[in-house]
Amino acid sequence: MDVQRYISSGIIESYVVGLLSSQEASEVEATMAQFPEVRAQVEACRLDMESYIGLQAITPPPSIKASILARLSAEEEEAANGPSTDPAAPAPAFHMAHGLMGGNKPLRHVVDAKWRLVAVIFIVLLIGSLAFNYVYLNNYSNLKGKYDALLLAQARLTKDNESYQTKLQQYSDELALMRDPNFQPIRMLGLKGHEGNIATIYWNAKSQDVYLLSQNLPQPAADKQYQLWAIVAGKPVSAGVFTVSNMAKGLQKMKSMVGMQAFEVTLEQAGGAAAPTLSQLFVMGKVGS
Repeated sequence: MDVQRYISSGIIESYVVGLLSSQEASEVEATMAQFPEVRAQVEACRLDMESYIGLQAITPPPSIKASILARLSAEEEEAANGPSTDPAAPAPAFHMAHGLMGGNKPLRHVVDAKWRLVAVIFIVLLIGSLAFNYVYLNNYSNLKGKYDALLLAQARLTKDNESYQTKLQQYSDELALMRDPNFQPIRMLGLKGHEGNIATIYWNAKSQDVYLLSQNLPQPAADKQYQLWAIVAGKPVSAGVFTVSNMAKGLQKMKSMVGMQAFEVTLEQAGGAAAPTLSQLFVMGKVGS
């Protein structure tokens, strides 16, 4: 091999700046191992290149970012679609191998600046993405918590509103019944020992419907229950049991009756009795009184 011709061919400079293919670079490295002159020339070229770059290195202008990104995009498009025929297209990598790009800036400096810029852009985007994700997740968690709380409050308000609407309708119906002239109110007052206890019967002579309003009867024991009796032909007839808890406030429908002379209420065992316990007679009222 003519070592001097090999050295002057320019392949060593191309090897130093990294423009050779992997196969060509392997051939140069094999030649370096065989010929010390070639190795010495490679090292000298590398030192010269580094010295030159150190002397000529300058901070790239801000416009280099757009230029590099445009050049990279053009090279990717060329790799995918073939060489560009546009005269305004960025210079191919072959021309950059001869040492200059975009003026008199050394190739290695531009390449290093390019990758430094790409690395900086990537890091900035990564940090921005992480910060955005952190803020977004925090905001999402806070908003989701508030949204769930609003849904719960809305469900509670809806339930309460339905309950209020039901009670309002119940009160409206009861008021209409009390004002109905077909219903006769029969006031039952407390007997001896139960003074102050009051209950009222609303009886419809046409339909025979009977409703009871417990106004002031004491809360009985858990195993006791009040029972309404209608006195028909002098004999007590059960009109059913009822409760006086807060849940039972308002009119309670009892058994329909006809021919009553009076109504009375006794306290019996839960479920009612076949005959009234007269010792537990609380209130009484006569029909037509």
